[in-house]
Amino acid sequence: QFARKFLADLSSATGEEEEEVLAFSPLPEGKVWRSIKTDFLIEAGCQMVKKFSTKYVYMPVIVLGEQRGYIKARLKKEEDKPSYVNKKGGWSHSYGLFPFDFALRRQPKVIVLVEGPRDSLRLNSMGIPTMSILGTQSWSQKKATLLDIGGVEHVILAMHGDCAGKEAIE
Repeated sequence: QFARKFLADLSSATGEEEEEVLAFSPLPEGKVWRSIKTDFLIEAGCQMVKKFSTKYVYMPVIVLGEQRGYIKARLKKEEDKPSYVNKKGGWSHSYGLFPFDFALRRQPKVIVLVEGPRDSLRLNSMGIPTMSILGTQSWSQKKATLLDIGGVEHVILAMHGDCAGKEAIE
């Protein structure tokens, strides 16, 4: 009952944003994207998406059975362009744990928290239950409560060694 009330309060606080128009297609099987096999990305619910002339790996953020947001990751790193683009809105501060449901599918008691979605996908592909906090400035008590609702008892922090990562550890 606490979990249902918490999620209802959380949903009303984050509000809904206008959806962007995206063209979806399946990821190709048997390939590798930035060191991660596309077969694993498909298993994790990722797809190919195109917006205008740019193609991305689309990563849905599914928390407790509902899609709360998404991340678009560039296929290749481009100088002066962000590698990741999150869906607009405040959802990331409340629900921004990727891939929440996927990482909890085996009901682990220990979760590794990392900064970015590619870090979490790489570790999950090795069998290590991991979630990205989607940026070092977006940690919140709401996310801690979601981990508690998910049955997580222990958290291992594996942030980058730069200033932002050190701040996230604090």
